[in-house]
Amino acid sequence: MRPDPRRILVHCPQLETARVRDLLACAMTGVRGAGAECRASVELALAEVVNNVVEHGYATTRCGPVWLGARQMGGDLRVVIADRGRAFAPPDGGLPRQMLRDAPLAELPEGGFGWFLIRTLAREVRVARRGGLNVTSLRFVLRADGPKGRIVPRRVLPSRRLRPTLRESRKEAVMPITPVSTLVARAKARIDTLPPERVRDMLDRDEAMLVDIRDVRELSREGRIDGAVHAPRGMLEFWIDPESPYHKPVFATDKTLVLFCAAAMRSALAVATLRDMGLSNVAEMEGGFAGWKDAGFPVVQDQLS
Repeated sequence: MRPDPRRILVHCPQLETARVRDLLACAMTGVRGAGAECRASVELALAEVVNNVVEHGYATTRCGPVWLGARQMGGDLRVVIADRGRAFAPPDGGLPRQMLRDAPLAELPEGGFGWFLIRTLAREVRVARRGGLNVTSLRFVLRADGPKGRIVPRRVLPSRRLRPTLRESRKEAVMPITPVSTLVARAKARIDTLPPERVRDMLDRDEAMLVDIRDVRELSREGRIDGAVHAPRGMLEFWIDPESPYHKPVFATDKTLVLFCAAAMRSALAVATLRDMGLSNVAEMEGGFAGWKDAGFPVVQDQLS
């Protein structure tokens, strides 16, 4: 029997991101109008979903199958992911505010930050338990009258009344925002992205310095890379700028600063910002912390007190 090209077997605790990309490419065969930005959004969202499957759904069995399907319905791109992991109910909204508070790690919802990213990238997210499967349905919207594959924000429809109410007037005055997926795609197009293997080789030759921009809770929960300098995203520019009163001497180096986050989204935006500040010796690590683990490189797990 020939293997199903729309199915892969994932293993805990490491996820092979290249196989996930191949699975996505197979599922999107025949889909038209999905440009580079759309594919980047779908790929990032899919990686987060499958990472949650690996970390939570198959955490006890250590491995299991994942199915993926994609099809275009008018101006929508529908993606469905299914797995046989344990039943899982992701958090729904309210996470960013919660993560900014000083809440204990035990109170943070399971898979919370990843699902916040998924809901940011996709226009619609539905999760259901059907026939022993976790089924995640994602909807992405394609612009019909602009660049193919661009994700568009929600539009405010004009009022049908001749004299709109004050509330309607305020809605019509709201300008559409640029989706974060578009900002990430633009950043990645103008920065250097290095695979983990290349980064490891540069570290061995003392040519690079790893900079971890994840939140401190992520380090406690997911682990860290030994020797990486931790610089929270909110302080990165202030620590690097030599004219800033918060400057850290560790960043006054000729080595290549290789930034990474959880899944190479925040790091892309951070590297683009540092490029705008005039730094040339800066790049991001492909796949972020997850990519480093997928490559089989060691991580350090600190004991929580």
